[in-house]
Amino acid sequence: MNENTKKLILLSVVLLGFFSIFFFAPYPQRLEYHNFADKRPLFGIQNSFDVLSNLPFSIFGILGLVFWAKYPTEVARKSWFVAFLGVFLVGIGSAYYHYNPNNQTLIWDRLPLTIGFMGVLSALLSMCISQAWEKYLLPGLVALGAISVFYWAAYDDLRLYFYVQAIPLVVIPFVVFLFDSSKVEKAPLAYGLLFYLLAKITEFSDIKIFEFTHQMISGHTIKHLLASLTVVALAVLVKKTSLKSNNSIV
Repeated sequence: MNENTKKLILLSVVLLGFFSIFFFAPYPQRLEYHNFADKRPLFGIQNSFDVLSNLPFSIFGILGLVFWAKYPTEVARKSWFVAFLGVFLVGIGSAYYHYNPNNQTLIWDRLPLTIGFMGVLSALLSMCISQAWEKYLLPGLVALGAISVFYWAAYDDLRLYFYVQAIPLVVIPFVVFLFDSSKVEKAPLAYGLLFYLLAKITEFSDIKIFEFTHQMISGHTIKHLLASLTVVALAVLVKKTSLKSNNSIV
């Protein structure tokens, strides 16, 4: 299969996913979403476990930026910076949201999330297809992510936001297997995807896990911890890519 055919297939997948969201009715934010299982205060912090479990995002975001500092400039460098910066901001924005969960504070949870998602997607597309794409992909994808959040905030319609969350999970494995992914460390990427999928599962089992653990820990708190391990996996990917690049130069 030649490169143009692969790119056409990729474009078809992306566009099919985008236009398919308009076959569904607008999806408003359910207010019960903000009613998390674990509301226990600690150290004077309400909803403390859901608030404090965001700290690893900022810590591991900084770790990613430390590894990024030695990352080869020619391989999606700007995208990885945006990705880890977004993750660092997730730790702040999500903690702010969980301290007082409502639609207004949720904006500051979701906005950095989309920055992180789109940074990772831009990085892997640039690494697997063409580094020249990064200067167009990165601003375009980050803008799309931000628009999805502001569109939801303005019109109470989550369809575009759901698309922005889902498309990296579809496109990244597709691109890694279909295109030249020799620059991508597969093991940490696979672990990253696994941790993220497990995080989503625990998110949907918030109350059940809280009850199962006799109110020791909720599914949403576990979700934060698992999702932060995705960041560790991506930081390891960046570190290993840096080492591989430096060894090839030597």
